[in-house]
Amino acid sequence: MDDRLTVAQSLRHARHDFLNELQMIKLNLDLGRTDRAQALIRTYAEAAMHQSRLSALSMPETEEWLLTAGWRFPELRLAVFCEAERAPRELDAVLCSWLETFADNAKKSVFRRLAISGRAAHNGSGRPVFAGTVRSRRLVITDFGFTAISNW
Repeated sequence: MDDRLTVAQSLRHARHDFLNELQMIKLNLDLGRTDRAQALIRTYAEAAMHQSRLSALSMPETEEWLLTAGWRFPELRLAVFCEAERAPRELDAVLCSWLETFADNAKKSVFRRLAISGRAAHNGSGRPVFAGTVRSRRLVITDFGFTAISNW
């Protein structure tokens, strides 16, 4: 991560996001849309729960990358979901590096919509293995990047 955020920058972004979330709740309450305000509160609480689970994995580099990537890569829309109860801590730096390379390649691609879901694991090679799906037009994932087979 060449462009790491300072603690102050991260807190500034987090404070800005938090105030935006409060504004959305207040707006919906002012408009009498309590059901929408409650849904927003549930959404924000669920996101905080996933961030807490991520923190419990004790993979600080990956955690920092995932929690700051939305600010570092504003052109990519990211949602972090963590269902894991444990993780291979020895692969923290490797997974962080893989995520960084993947995001750099995604920024350079022609794709405007790319949905990725799956799980990271390792097979003893010292490198993370991604098992899951990537939904886009036709896409080929290579080791640390991807190439379009056909445009949209």
